[in-house]
Amino acid sequence: MLKELWQENIKLDLKTFIEQHNIQDEPIKIDYASFLKRILENNHLNPQHYPDLVRYLKTEDSETRDKIKTELKGILDDFKSEYSLNDYARRKFIEQNLIFLIETDNNDKKTQLKYLSSVKRKLGIREEESPEFLNDLSGVISHLKDEVSGRKMPNIEGWTIEFTDHFWDLFNCGTDVPGSCQRLDGDPELNKCLLDYCLDGKNKMFCIKDSSGRIVVRCIARLLFDEEWIILFREENYPDILPGVLRQSLTLFSLQIAKYLDLALHSMTGSENSYLFPKPVYSLGSIAKAEYVDAIHSATNGEFSIPNSQVILQREQDYDAGRVLLMENALKSSFASVEQEQSEALLNIIGQYLAKTHTSVEEHEQGLQLTWMQARRSVLESVFQAAPSFEASRPPVQVGAESREREISDLVLAYSMP
Repeated sequence: MLKELWQENIKLDLKTFIEQHNIQDEPIKIDYASFLKRILENNHLNPQHYPDLVRYLKTEDSETRDKIKTELKGILDDFKSEYSLNDYARRKFIEQNLIFLIETDNNDKKTQLKYLSSVKRKLGIREEESPEFLNDLSGVISHLKDEVSGRKMPNIEGWTIEFTDHFWDLFNCGTDVPGSCQRLDGDPELNKCLLDYCLDGKNKMFCIKDSSGRIVVRCIARLLFDEEWIILFREENYPDILPGVLRQSLTLFSLQIAKYLDLALHSMTGSENSYLFPKPVYSLGSIAKAEYVDAIHSATNGEFSIPNSQVILQREQDYDAGRVLLMENALKSSFASVEQEQSEALLNIIGQYLAKTHTSVEEHEQGLQLTWMQARRSVLESVFQAAPSFEASRPPVQVGAESREREISDLVLAYSMP
């Protein structure tokens, strides 16, 4: 049962979804301290180049913070504004402006924009140093410019909210949105992990698309283990800064999907009703060579554990842990069997992109998608065949007589949270 549900892609009209759930917009308040901590943890900004910023973020003591600001001012005074001619002074200028940004009133968007723009200009002098942070800043600056100019959220007519593993969406999930290191023109040390999204059957994506089909916001969803059963793990949103109505919609949608799959939902970001999970959740591997995991801020070989996750939604029943051991063995032994399919899918996807045939993707989609599906599904087949009895342990879904012909929107709404 879970295998079939996981393979099913779900697509809803966003405007209808928002109206049905009475989702209201809310003001956006950016916590720049948390934003910069995440930037440093993800190595989008080299912590060794910005030690005073790291010190500032690590302490809550006002005297220590004042001392750091005084030291920075003294250093910059010595250089007499020639920050662009000296890398050390330029980085100190960046640190000073980022600290000013943290301390700026959250409602003062113009001042925030001034500091961010100054930092971006100084970073641009040595663009090769921090390309990922420059990309992050571009997204925040674009959002602030919209707020300062009074621009409202765009017309969402024709927009969709989706749970998908379509290869083209996954391949472009870092390029369509700002702030992602998995973009096609990003750092090769990081975006080498991109094809894991396309090829590894445990990965899917929650996303919102505009009327042209471009991804506006997304977060990766993974099937992981908690030593007792499979859980659904939701990664962070990209972009992180977005209209409240879109954030709330994606959050509610992920809760509905988790309930539909009858899986616990975990994330690193908690909610009012979430709680800390006492053990790590983990992945046993990937058919790709490298897999990037936002929750632990690093590229992995596909075998990783995530500590301190928050349980957003708890399952209603437990399963026999012995079945999981069978599934673990099947998953570990399945990777070699997909090597050929993985290679073919990789060549097809990259070849198609380099040949710039996106405009005629429909002409090639059927053959390409077949190869891609073979690579992903072969892993899932062996995993779920190893535990055939678990299907009977979940009550059958009752959503009308014609289950395969049902409207997906009705199906998801039937599993909505109260």
